[in-house]
Formats: sequence, structure tokens, C-alpha cells
Amino acid sequence: MGHKKQIWWKKKDVAVRLKFPITATEQVEVENAQLRILVPPQPQGPTTVRVQVNQILGSRRTRLLEERTFYLSKNFTKWCEVDVTSAVQSWLSGDVNLGLELVCLDCESNLSPHQAAITSLIYPDIRRVRRSSPYQSERRTDCQKGKRKRKCCRQNMKVNFTKLEFPEMNFIVEPKIYEAGYCHGLCPPNYNHATNHSRIQSLMHQMERKNAKIANRKIIPKACCAPSKLGPLEILLINKDDPSKLLLEKWDNMIVIECACS
Repeated sequence: MGHKKQIWWKKKDVAVRLKFPITATEQVEVENAQLRILVPPQPQGPTTVRVQVNQILGSRRTRLLEERTFYLSKNFTKWCEVDVTSAVQSWLSGDVNLGLELVCLDCESNLSPHQAAITSLIYPDIRRVRRSSPYQSERRTDCQKGKRKRKCCRQNMKVNFTKLEFPEMNFIVEPKIYEAGYCHGLCPPNYNHATNHSRIQSLMHQMERKNAKIANRKIIPKACCAPSKLGPLEILLINKDDPSKLLLEKWDNMIVIECACS
């Protein structure tokens, strides 16, 4: 979710208002959202400044999200970031999106950013989807605690891009960490089959297993626990051709949402 800034007005050269059109087509859960601003060089001004980011609630009402100290450069542009998770969550929950206010508390001159973007780590809210589904018991695939022999279910798996030894990962700005998930567990007969084919394969496995004991031959394998529904992940990348710019890409099939026997 990255968009160029829209400057509405400035107040005494210390405040800038930014608005980002953020929407979702389904109920979602926001794990993390960061406001990233590209600040120009400060050859004359101070290189250490205090900045407040406020959520705009009305014509004269704001809510403080975070106050940060930025260490800027006299010669180079610099990306600075602030946590705006609560604001993005409120917008996607139905609150009116009036934008954000960026206030430089120590600036003697304008600190208008060259670029501004919000990057969000958002998942479909699986809990709400399941509660509203008539097939809740059949489609529930998150692993339940306390069961020794678990049937096929979704396990948690945090992925940290910074620890993956792959050159392309160095260009990822956000998210640094995300919940990918994986599928693991047993696939007993008639349990949560992904397709009719996997159901038939399971029956064939049962039948041939009985005959194989007599014939001493290999049998058709049983169904395996695997992802049955995957979701995309939005990735904010540094532009390789121009490091001062960012690219927003959607990588498909990055998040395991549901598991089944297939």
C-alpha cells in the first residue's frame, strides 16, 4: 500500500498533512503498518529533529501516533519511518480516513518529504470468516494446542527476510518479518480432503495397503498435508535502478491460509 503524498496545507512551515487511500475488499487484520518518508538533504538546517505523526480525526482534532527523533544528512536524502499501525487498523475497521499530520517540532524551515508511503502487513481475518461460515467445523485448519497426534493443520512460521541468505532479500524494505505458515499433520481416511481426487487416492491407498501385505509390492501413497488456500503478500522494494525510489509489488502465494489433505 504505497502512494505518493498529497500535501493539503502547511502551518508555519512545520506541519504537512498527508493522505493515503487505503481500502480492503474483505475483513482483515493489520499486523504492522509503517509510514516511510523520504526527507531531502538539510545543508543549512539541523540534522537532528523531533517529528510527531498524528492521525487526523476532524478539522481541529488529531491523535498522536508516535514522536520520533530523526537523524538527517546534510548531503543525502534519507528514508525515515514511523509506526502507524493503529491508524491503518482504524481506517480498515470503518473510521473515516482523513489522513496523517507530520509535524516537525524543531524545524526552522519546511521539512516537506520528497516521497511518502505507507507499507502494511495485512492478513485476511480468518477467525471472522470461519465464524460466519456454515462449514466452520469442516474448514477449521489452524492447529489446536494440546493434541499429541495432530491431524493436518496450519502451523505458524515466522519468516525473517534479513536472515535469508539470498541477494534479492537485501532490497526488501517492508515487511522485514511476516507470518508465512506451513502445513503439517496426519491425513487419516475421510479427513478434510482438498479435492475429490485426494479422497479417491486415500481410498485407493487403504485398499492397496491390504493387498500389498499379501503381494509384497509398493502401494499408492496416501494423501499428504499441504496448503489448500494461499494468500499474497505486498512487498516494498528499493528500486535497483534508483535507490531513492521504492517499488510496491504483490507476491502471490506467500501466506498459507488453509491446509487440507491432497
